[in-house]
Amino acid sequence: MQKILAIVLVSLMATALVAQAAAKREEPKGPSPAQIEKANDKATFAPEDTAVHKVPTGSVKFIPAKIGDFNEAQIAKGVILGKLESPHKTVDGLPIGTYHAYVCKEGGEWVVYYCKGTDVVGKAKSIEKVDHTFHKPEFNENGHAIFYWVLKFSW
Repeated sequence: MQKILAIVLVSLMATALVAQAAAKREEPKGPSPAQIEKANDKATFAPEDTAVHKVPTGSVKFIPAKIGDFNEAQIAKGVILGKLESPHKTVDGLPIGTYHAYVCKEGGEWVVYYCKGTDVVGKAKSIEKVDHTFHKPEFNENGHAIFYWVLKFSW
């Protein structure tokens, strides 16, 4: 009986170590609540430049943040890019609601996280840097991506 308990204990410890090692290799979880709060505090929005995409359940809106005073290095550290309001579940899996789009660079790549308050609740599955600067946001033809600043990102 003691041998069985010892084997079970060793197995549990090994499983815990493997899980801990896997957690260290996981993709970054995004900005911390403090980073999001700091970005939220600095964010001001330009409702007059809102992009609207009509859907059967209403209109999806992207209200851009005023980011013109930031340089690329500052944006890479993390800023609010805008506010997304969606009346239906998004292609990227966000439920109905309003989210702040937090943009930053991780590992040299641009990333957009969707936040509620100071919590990351989603991440753009597709993001790319484009050759044109969009001073006002636009939805792409099918409405599944937003062009703003020098980025195209899904929602």
